[in-house]
This record gives sequence, structure tokens and C-alpha cells, in this order.
Amino acid sequence: MLALIALKTNRAEDAVGHLESAVQSAPGSADLFGLLGGALEKAGRTEDAAKAFEQAITLEPGLAETHYNLGNALRDLGRSQDAVVSYRRAVELYPGFADALNNLGRVLADMGSNDDAVRSFLGACAITPGDAWIYSNLGNTYRNMGKAEDAIDTHRRAVELDPESVGYRSNLAAALVEIGLTEDGADEFRRALEAAPGDPGLLCGFGNALVDQGRIEDAKAAFTQALEAEPDNPMAGGIGRRQDHPGLGRARRRRRSPVRRPDPRAVGARRQRRHRMRSPADPVV
Repeated sequence: MLALIALKTNRAEDAVGHLESAVQSAPGSADLFGLLGGALEKAGRTEDAAKAFEQAITLEPGLAETHYNLGNALRDLGRSQDAVVSYRRAVELYPGFADALNNLGRVLADMGSNDDAVRSFLGACAITPGDAWIYSNLGNTYRNMGKAEDAIDTHRRAVELDPESVGYRSNLAAALVEIGLTEDGADEFRRALEAAPGDPGLLCGFGNALVDQGRIEDAKAAFTQALEAEPDNPMAGGIGRRQDHPGLGRARRRRRSPVRRPDPRAVGARRQRRHRMRSPADPVV
């Protein structure tokens, strides 16, 4: 199919054109509307994508993956409550749908429904215990709830599963610093910086950990390096404007190191297939 070729070669608008013609010829095809929704989403036309997914569901309401795709589009449109409904429907249709449980947890956490989010993440972990991304999302939620030890244990698991991820290691480092394990936190930030040298967010987190250890000169060096990479960085700002340790006032107020959350995994324009779910993908940090 020309639309699939266009999608595989990153020509989303061409794919949309082919699929719009196809649905005119076969207006009763849920699969075609599902593909059209994926192509529209890939082309950045999220509202139109949601409408296409809704039409696919009208034609064939029992496809868990279509409800999941709709949930992703609704989430991107800021329609969190509607996204929750779609994700939950996807899980009702296919209880083993870990991705739907994971994204449901993310939306619930963003809405402040942390207890429900934790239950959703734990359900996803039980289905795919080797998916570091889910553990990272769970750890972030525990951290937001003030459950520091749970957050650390969960972030450690994410790092164990994907030790090359800078984001997962950064989240672990920040959680360690937050409860006063500053040496351990600094070590994790240092390891993350080995993989991403010069990253301003990591340097600021590292600087905060050094401040808490009383290593002011080392912290100043980290913040200075962060400012060299990002002159307007708000966490390191003020260096050069005070003599004692310009810019450390913010650090002393124990601002959180920024939580590095992997971006949502895009559904794209995959074929609508009953109960065939995606294998875990590498997170984008």
C-alpha cells in the first residue's frame, strides 16, 4: 500500500493523502481509519487524528489498540479525563496491555491521582517486568508523593534494567540527594555526566549534591560549566554576580534536580491489530 510506504519513508502528509482517498472508497473500514489516525498524528494533526480514531472505534469498538491510540491523541490534546477513559477501555478489552496501563498511569499522575497512577504502573510492571521506562515513571510518581525510599528502589530497578540511560540514572541521583544521600547521589550524577558530558541539567544536579556536602568550590565549577553550556539556566543563574558563591542561593534552597522524563513512545501509524502489542522500545530522554 502506498500509504504504508510513505509512512515508512517519513512522508506523513503523503500517507494522509493516500489514506483519505482510501477511506472514501471504503468508509466502513475500521483498519483504514485507524491507519489514517496514525498518519495524521505523525503529521502533527492530532485533533484530526483523534477524530479518525473515534471513527475507527465507531466502526469496530472492540479493538483495544484503537482505544489506546485515541487515548494518546487525547492526552496530547490536553484532554486528560477523556484519555483516561480511552486507556481504561483499552485495558478492559485487553488486560495484558502494559503500554495502556503505563500511559494511563502517566496521565493519572499528571492529574494528581497518584495512588491510582501507582496501581496502574504496578499492573504494567507485573506484565512487563523488564521495561525500565515503566519503573522510571513509577519512581517519579513515588517521588512526587514523598515516598523517597520507594522512589529510590524503583529508580534503581530502572537503572539496572537500562544502565546506559542517562535519564534513569539522573532520576535515581536526584532521589538520593533529596533524602540526604548526597555522596551516592553525586556518584550517580557523575556517572550520568560520563555518558552526557556538559549536560546543564546534570551539572546543576551534581552541583546541588556538592553543595549539600559542603564542597562549594567544586559546586561552583559545576554550575559555571552549566552556565557555559546554557547561559540562561535558572538553576545555575547568578554565577559571577556574587563573590561567596554566586548562584548557590537557589541550590541551598534545595530545589529539585530536574526530573528527566522519557518522552511518550509514539504510536505512529501502525496497523490496527487485535491484541498485538508493541515490545518495549528504548526510551527517548
